[in-house]
Amino acid sequence: MKKTIVTVALILISFGVSAEKFEFVAIGDTAYQGEPSIEAYAQLIELINEQDIAFSIHVGDIWGASMCIEERYEEILDTFNTYLKPVVFTPGDNEWTDCDRHAYGDWEPADRLQMLRGVYYKEAKSLGAETMPLVRQADVSPYTKFVENVRWLHHNVLFLTLNVPGSNNNVDIAVKSDLLEAYERNQANKAWLRDSFRIAMEQDLAAVVIAIQAELFANTGGQRVPPAYADLVNEMRIATSRYSKPILLVHGDAHRFTIDRPFSAFGPGRLINGNFMRLQVYGDPEVRAVRVTVDPDSPWIFGFEPLYLQ
Repeated sequence: MKKTIVTVALILISFGVSAEKFEFVAIGDTAYQGEPSIEAYAQLIELINEQDIAFSIHVGDIWGASMCIEERYEEILDTFNTYLKPVVFTPGDNEWTDCDRHAYGDWEPADRLQMLRGVYYKEAKSLGAETMPLVRQADVSPYTKFVENVRWLHHNVLFLTLNVPGSNNNVDIAVKSDLLEAYERNQANKAWLRDSFRIAMEQDLAAVVIAIQAELFANTGGQRVPPAYADLVNEMRIATSRYSKPILLVHGDAHRFTIDRPFSAFGPGRLINGNFMRLQVYGDPEVRAVRVTVDPDSPWIFGFEPLYLQ
């Protein structure tokens, strides 16, 4: 039987919440190489289960080239539920935007997104053997489709997810339905981001963590943002300027373990937008995760340690 962890996340009220040190695990883009990598992933989950963490965040791409059939989604749901602590999943391109490829089954991406929502986001809570309540955008805003965009509060740090996949954010100028889907989702993502930072500023929260799938920056300088993501990146840049405390973007997609500050630039006597840090998780062929330490009493708040099998 699943246990539900009762926290303050549902109402997002910060008073009475202590700024305690805690850890979480970030993972994504893994177990692509058939049985050997699936077995390695199962062992990695066992290792994650041994850690003293609050929860895990999976940033998408739950399989490689695989048929996007309901049975496959259900198999991965069973895998998520082998995590002992809560796990929050935000979708990647492999599990919906890429499903129009022949190797994936020639599905309409929007159809597979609906399938994904029905399997992983039935209730306002995380996955995992233990669960924690989440606030879904669909439940508190006019964007009633977007059950996958969630947020929660843990020890005075606000976490939120946005459905921002790779494969050009499902922007296909030749397919009108894809353009309409991408436009609506982009509007929802921007609204969720703005509202979350409003809460962070009003409640004077210690930090904000954003989890998505897509690689938004073509290089570490952040100077070449693909057009399909430019609008959202601009919203993040604005939020970074208004909210002066640490912000961490966690994502996958490019399969390169990266920690950097893509918005930072030197201004008159100070570093501008240096409070925005990003963590790109490991990806195939490596089966690895990242343990993130969150210490609100430290100057930078976030610390990182690779987590993998010997």
